[in-house]
Amino acid sequence: MTKTVSSLPPIPRLSIRRLFVSSTWLYLGQVLATTLIFPLTIVLTHVLGAGQYGVWGAALALAGMVRTFVSFDITAPLTHFLVAARQNARQDTMRLLLACSLAADGVAGVVTLVVVALAAPSFAGHLASGATLPAYWLAAIAILAGFPQATWFCVARDQERFPLLGAVMIVNPAVQLGVALTLQHLGRLTLTSLAATYCGATIFVSALQMLSLHLMVRRYGIRWFILSPVELWRRAPEVADFWRFMAQLYLSTTLAAFVLNADVLIVGWHRGAAEVGCYRLARQCSNLFDGVSIAVRAVLFQHLSEQVAAARYSDLLAWLLRLSSFWAPLTAAAVVVMALLAYPFVHYFYGAEFLPAVPILRVLLIASGGYTMMLWGLPLLQLLGGYGFQLKQLVWSIPLTVVGMNLGARYFGAVGVAAALAVLYWVLNIILTAKALHMLSARTHRPITETA
Repeated sequence: MTKTVSSLPPIPRLSIRRLFVSSTWLYLGQVLATTLIFPLTIVLTHVLGAGQYGVWGAALALAGMVRTFVSFDITAPLTHFLVAARQNARQDTMRLLLACSLAADGVAGVVTLVVVALAAPSFAGHLASGATLPAYWLAAIAILAGFPQATWFCVARDQERFPLLGAVMIVNPAVQLGVALTLQHLGRLTLTSLAATYCGATIFVSALQMLSLHLMVRRYGIRWFILSPVELWRRAPEVADFWRFMAQLYLSTTLAAFVLNADVLIVGWHRGAAEVGCYRLARQCSNLFDGVSIAVRAVLFQHLSEQVAAARYSDLLAWLLRLSSFWAPLTAAAVVVMALLAYPFVHYFYGAEFLPAVPILRVLLIASGGYTMMLWGLPLLQLLGGYGFQLKQLVWSIPLTVVGMNLGARYFGAVGVAAALAVLYWVLNIILTAKALHMLSARTHRPITETA
C-alpha cells in the first residue's frame, strides 16, 4: 500500500510575495556566484589573454552544444510529474521518476564525452594548436560529472529549499576562484589547469548534490532511489507519460539551446579566438541581468505547475496579468540603466583590450529584455500542452536566426550575432506568450470537469 506523504505541505495559493521571496534566495546565490566569477574572470583574462580565453569559451560551447543534441531537458517534465505524484502520495512513482532522470542525464553525459573527444581535434585545430585538446576533453568530463544537477534542482525546488539552492550556486565558483588564485601565485595558471579546475569543481559540487538528494527524498518517504539498469528498462513503461513529455520537448529544446551554444562557435569560425573572448565576456556580463529572470522563472515554473495541476485557471490568469503590469516596465528601465553603464564597467574592470565587448553587451541586454519581460509565457505554454506550437515556431525561426548570425558575424562581427539573437528573442517570446495567454483564457471558460 502506498504511504501518505505527510511531511510536505499542500499546494498553496498564488502569491507575488511568495514568488519574489523565493526568487530572492536564488538571485542572491547567483549574485554571490557572479561576485566570485567576476574576479575569476579578471584573473583569467589578464593571465590567458583574449586568445586563450576565447579557446576556453569555444571548448565550453562545443561541449554544451553536443550535450544539447544528445540529452533531454528533464527539469520541466520531472517537475510536472513530481508535483502530480506528490499530490497523490505515490512514493513508488516518485522514486521511479528520480531514477529515470538520473539515468537519462548520466547516459547523455557519457555520449557527450565520446562525441566531443571525436570532434575536438577538428575544431581545436581551427582556433589554435592541438595543445588545447585537453581543455575540450575536460569540459566534456565536467558535463558528465554534473549529471545529478537537474534532478537535485527539481527536488530542492519542489520542497522549497531555496536557501539551499542559492547556497550551492556559490560552491563551484568559490572553488574555481580559490584554485585559480593559487595557481596564479605559483605561476601555473594555464588553459589546461583552468579546465582541470573547472572539472574538479563540478565533480565536488555533484558529490554534495547527491548527498543532499539522498537526504531530501526522505521527506517523500523514499529511502533509496537508484535502480539497476535492468529494473529501469523493465519499469520505464510505468512512467510513459514522463518520457513522452520529454520527447515532445526534445526537438524544441534542442533547437533553442543550439542557438544559445552556436553563437560562440559562429563568432569563432568567422572572426577568431580574440573576438570570441570579447563575445564571451559580453555574455557573462549580460548574465548579471539574466540572473534576475532566471531566478524568478525557476520559482515561477514550480508555481505554474502546481496551479495547472489544481486547475486554478481563473486565479492564474488574473495573477499573471497583475504580475506583468509592473514587471514589464521594471525590466525596460533595468535594460536602459545597464546599457548606459556598460562602457565604464568594461573599461574599468577589464581594460582597453576588451572594449569591443561593450556594443555586444548592449545588444545582448536588449535581447535579454524580451526574454525577461515575458518570462512566464514559455513555461505556461509547455504546461498547457503547447509543445507542438512551440516547435512549429522554432522550426521556421531557428534556421533564419542561424543564417542571420552567420551573415552578422561575417559583416559585423560579434555585434551582428548578438543582433540576430535579439530579433529571435523578441519575436519568438511575443508569439509564444500570446499563444499561452490565449490557451489559458480558453480554459478559464471551461467547466472544471473538462480540464481536470
